[in-house]
Amino acid sequence: MADLLSTILSPTGTSSIDNLVSQYMALERKPLQTLQAARDQVDLQTSMFDDLRTRIGDLEDAASALALGVGSVFDTHTATSSDDSAVAATASSGAANGSYLLEDVTLAKAETMHFGWVDSGWTASADSSFTLNGVNIAVAAGTTLSGLRDAINGATYAAGKEVLATIVNNTVGGVTQSTLVLTGKSTGAANAIIIVDDPGSTVISSLGAQVVTQAAADASFTINGVQVTRDRNSGLSDVVEGLSIDLKAPAAQVTIQVAGDTAGMRSKVQDFLDKYNALMDYIRDKASITKGTDDNYTRGLLYGYSLYTGLRSELPVLLSGSVAGLDAQSPTRLSDLGIEMDSNLHLTLTNEAELEDWLGANPAGVKALFGGTSGLARLVADKLEPYVGASPTGSGSYLDQDQDALASKRASINDQIDVTNERLAVREQQLRDQFTRLQNMIIDLTQQQQQLQSILSYASSLGVTS
Repeated sequence: MADLLSTILSPTGTSSIDNLVSQYMALERKPLQTLQAARDQVDLQTSMFDDLRTRIGDLEDAASALALGVGSVFDTHTATSSDDSAVAATASSGAANGSYLLEDVTLAKAETMHFGWVDSGWTASADSSFTLNGVNIAVAAGTTLSGLRDAINGATYAAGKEVLATIVNNTVGGVTQSTLVLTGKSTGAANAIIIVDDPGSTVISSLGAQVVTQAAADASFTINGVQVTRDRNSGLSDVVEGLSIDLKAPAAQVTIQVAGDTAGMRSKVQDFLDKYNALMDYIRDKASITKGTDDNYTRGLLYGYSLYTGLRSELPVLLSGSVAGLDAQSPTRLSDLGIEMDSNLHLTLTNEAELEDWLGANPAGVKALFGGTSGLARLVADKLEPYVGASPTGSGSYLDQDQDALASKRASINDQIDVTNERLAVREQQLRDQFTRLQNMIIDLTQQQQQLQSILSYASSLGVTS
């Protein structure tokens, strides 16, 4: 009480009351601090579930990539050319592994021709017409060479029969002459340029003799001894099933090697192992109990969530088993591929050569191990789907449900914090009012005491005794 009175009566006045109120409110705020700590814990758990969702989703994606039926990495092939500058190729899933020898490669060509040199001021002498690749083109008297060019370019041709007309000029001795040049837009022997005057017309003959500078020709080559011709150079997907060939330059000999994309397959398998190991480590770390330097134990944020911690025992069981129903030439368990599980439940590729052998010799067998009806990757993907996709109850994924529960819990805590803050504000004002009244009362009593002491002192000086 003495300390309280001395504080209230101290020279600092109001600041002393503020200090007293602050000390009392520190005790009053303990329930608020407990609520705030609970909210912080909810936030940590929410963040943890976000991380867990990412890791489960990553593993499900990696498993689904291995479990694909159509478009599987195990069906992927690569085509390698011994001379990409001459012949390039790409392989699809339908390609057969093997070697393809292309010899005596010549390219398909579009026809190019020109006429004789005429005066640059040439014009059609009369109304005329001519036929170009089956299209009739009318020319009025007085049409210039440029007009003739434009009429050719503006005509509508059948597919593959299109023609491009240009004019080339040449000046000799101060005299400029011109020639009309025609170029077929499509390659192939069947797409030669055919141009003739219609009966009674002389517009084409007036341009001079026709000179073919490059004849239309088909591409030609042999592939593994079989003669092939095509009217184009690129996108030759109808020569070998599953192989698209692009001819770029003449060549005496080019070899195309088709093989399974073992690098891509190995990468997908390793990605699956990495994502599995990352999830296993995360669950272990977040569900563990650790001893602090003060000998107290701390539970991980995932401790007690058996739905998730159970994955750490369930997934290894799925992946350590064998797959039934595969043919005798296929691997039936991960260990056949050189993949082993250690004491930390990690999956590690301990024999890369063994995996390479399987991928090179029987990628379909490896595909069946991972992606068949009971394939290991398929089992993992199906196991994880309810956690990040649709749950069996149809009410959102398991993670959605738990995070929704945390969001509700946080909202409830926030409501309690708001109510507590309102109560504390009222309580603080009550304390401030009480201490202020007490201070004023004590000051009044002190002043009365001083006045009484003054009267008694004066009476004593007068010799008045009680």
